[in-house]
Amino acid sequence: NNADIMAKNISYNNSNSLFEVWINQKKEFNLELKVPGLHNIYNALSAIAICLEINVKHNYIIKGLEQFCGVKRRFEIKYNNINNKNIILIDDYAHHPSEILSTIEAAKSGWPNRKIISIFQPHLFSRTQDFYKDFSKSLNSSDINIVSPIFAAREKPIKNVSSSIITNQLKKIGHNKTYECDSFEDIANLIIEHVNENDIILVMGAGDIYKSINTIYEKLMYE
Repeated sequence: NNADIMAKNISYNNSNSLFEVWINQKKEFNLELKVPGLHNIYNALSAIAICLEINVKHNYIIKGLEQFCGVKRRFEIKYNNINNKNIILIDDYAHHPSEILSTIEAAKSGWPNRKIISIFQPHLFSRTQDFYKDFSKSLNSSDINIVSPIFAAREKPIKNVSSSIITNQLKKIGHNKTYECDSFEDIANLIIEHVNENDIILVMGAGDIYKSINTIYEKLMYE
């Protein structure tokens, strides 16, 4: 409450974030971002602070931030209203526990009361080994979780480290709608089994999991 620049009266509408910008305890202007989530509001406040430091006028700050539509693979809505069932398919580069939680929370804030189906591809054996409990804790916020095999990238496999340590931990903390899939085709088939109208599907990971999106979309369109 003592910050020089603050966001107040925050609300969310789908992928938009609306809030008041207060500077030195005084309301200066309203802002509507075209990107969702509290983390993006924090990013906007940081940008505002830099702009004020170099004396950018408020009207230019507002125009610049309200025109920003996000970047590729950061809460990128790939398909909307799939098969006229109001199903949304979103691609996100999230591959750390905090990013995963932010992405899930952004979807829940923008589209309240919608079921969230998260597809996550762990990135690196070492990261999975170190953070599997944190990944599980973040994914626990999702209604349904589908975990693909680890994307190895530059690493060689580590004994007894696989996606199973994440899914087993999720089940251990009580998340029973958690599944493992070995291929993009299996992921798409599992989606068909569980998806309903109005659901949001999040595809998350820094590897090649984005390649599953078209397979999922085609299954949804022609089920």
